[in-house]
Amino acid sequence: MDKLQPIIKNRFWILAGLLLPLAMYGFFSANSKLKAATESRETALDGVLSGIPGGTNDANEKYEQGLKKINEAYTKNVDQSIVGIWNKQQERMTWPNVVRNHLPKKFLGDFDYRGVVAYQAAYPQLMKDLQARVEPVMPMEGSRGLGGGPMIGGGAQPKPADVPWQQKVILAASIPQAHFGRMRPTSEQIWNAQIDIWLLRLLFDSVARLNEDKDSATEAILRRIDTLQLVGGDGEPVLTGGSSGGGGDGSGGYGEAMTGPEPGAQGGGYGGGAQTGGTKVAPISFSPAQEFGSDLDSSGDGGGGGGGADDMAYGGPGSGGGGGAQNQTRLRYIAESEDAPFLERGFYMSVIIMQDKIPDFLVALADSEWPIRVVRYNVGKNPHYSEKRTTGGFLPGFGSGEEMTFGPAASDAFGGGSGYGGGDRALGGVGAKTGIPGVGNLIQNLPPFADAAMQNPNLVQLDLCGVITMYKQPQIIIDAIDNPSASSGGLDQQGGNPAASEELAPAATEEPVSGDSDSAAADATPEAAESTTDENVNSSELEKL
Repeated sequence: MDKLQPIIKNRFWILAGLLLPLAMYGFFSANSKLKAATESRETALDGVLSGIPGGTNDANEKYEQGLKKINEAYTKNVDQSIVGIWNKQQERMTWPNVVRNHLPKKFLGDFDYRGVVAYQAAYPQLMKDLQARVEPVMPMEGSRGLGGGPMIGGGAQPKPADVPWQQKVILAASIPQAHFGRMRPTSEQIWNAQIDIWLLRLLFDSVARLNEDKDSATEAILRRIDTLQLVGGDGEPVLTGGSSGGGGDGSGGYGEAMTGPEPGAQGGGYGGGAQTGGTKVAPISFSPAQEFGSDLDSSGDGGGGGGGADDMAYGGPGSGGGGGAQNQTRLRYIAESEDAPFLERGFYMSVIIMQDKIPDFLVALADSEWPIRVVRYNVGKNPHYSEKRTTGGFLPGFGSGEEMTFGPAASDAFGGGSGYGGGDRALGGVGAKTGIPGVGNLIQNLPPFADAAMQNPNLVQLDLCGVITMYKQPQIIIDAIDNPSASSGGLDQQGGNPAASEELAPAATEEPVSGDSDSAAADATPEAAESTTDENVNSSELEKL
């Protein structure tokens, strides 16, 4: 036992010396097998990877064809939607009965000579019918004095106008209108005039819906229209200048060609501050060019294919604005493009409205049958409200009993000042100094309730501008007109289902013109409306792709 004591005493080191080599042997033995298995697996994976063919920069042909079919299907859906919008739009694209047999088959097409003559004769009544839609307050009848007032020192007393509507809105603004003069208008001028009638109807109908449950101007929600313009622009907003009144802001003279002088429209023009009982109110008006860009046509080609420049209607070359702008044509539409399926025309309005009903008016515009969007509005004090007012005196009826101002302020009120729409020439070009008698500018010799309607303390001035969208005639319809035989019948080649028949030029109810004995409804396009067949793209077809 004594000999074993050294071994027992050093047993730890003896065992450690024996186990360490064994552990190292087991580790390296297992590691070598694991390494061999890993190398074998990597070699196998490398073989699989090397067997995959190398790609190129070219798109996968099968995937490309699949995307192409999907895009074609979506394009057909968009085209069919545009056709549906066009058909719906035509419900309001009405023409007078006297023109129905002379309408071109294509949108913005040429009229024959008889159609030109018929439309020119019907146009004044069309504008009067347009004005009636807003139910304007009409001047009192029986006045023959200077400025529309009664004769001084005797004569018949004025009496309320006998009209078939309830008088709800003071229409102080000039209504945008064409001035054909003595010359026969061109087809382009006829289209421009009629398109603007369609657009103005949308605005007037919105006002009428807002006031539909009211009985008079003293109860109406929107009580006065001081400014009404239809404008175009290059789509590049003019960011300089605040108000467009006074000396101007270099914005291209918006409005001169759209509206004429506005006597008595003290709060709605561009001529600076309003006069209310001798107190000058800061203007809230602004130039539409700040939203739509300049309306001066710098291309020199008269505009694009959607109607061209606005060089005939509403003033043309002689429309004021000062400087070299007088001889330049004006853009009718906003950022017009031949590739776009629609046209956009801007509008500017200055109205007197109940303050708490402004949202209702904006909703009424947005609810129109054609797309309307308001892009900007300003709200300010009602310039026609004053605690200090005078009645009677010289020129009774002028300005609805408001205090008259002479000098520079009076000059601006008559359209001769520096504001927008300066001078009679704003109403028309050379030889067209005035508009259609009795259309717009209804501010003289108004009944007493018109003055009282402006004295509600809740009334405010609202200046706003917006955009009205009108779709062009779809290309599929134009192709059907050019080649009717190629558009008839057929089966859906992809699905094998009969193609749905799409009426491309549906009938539109026509408006009768006073004095026209023919009251039959007619189409917005010729009676022989072209029809075509197109392939339908359904959701199941897209799912297959």
